[in-house]
Amino acid sequence: MVEEATVCRASAKKNDFYPDPKAALGPDPHIYIAQYPQFYYGNGKNGCPVYISKPGRLNISAVECLTTFPSILNYHWYVMVHDYASRLRANKVKNENFKR
Repeated sequence: MVEEATVCRASAKKNDFYPDPKAALGPDPHIYIAQYPQFYYGNGKNGCPVYISKPGRLNISAVECLTTFPSILNYHWYVMVHDYASRLRANKVKNENFKR
């Protein structure tokens, strides 16, 4: 599994983990999120952002019309590396005791 993950990550790394969410996904991310609800809900007691995903609310037909599976993976690289990381950095600025 580690070897497969390394190969998967290498492709994303070549593309700087897709810093533009729209370019990574295809449609505007707000349209995608409307079909597959995922959002941040504040921060946990430890200061980490709380990310909620609702796969039970996924509108599969709409997502299939909007984008492709590889584009969804690209978008999630953006979320993990750019969006989530920027929230961690912002929490560190607010709270100097916050550790990643």
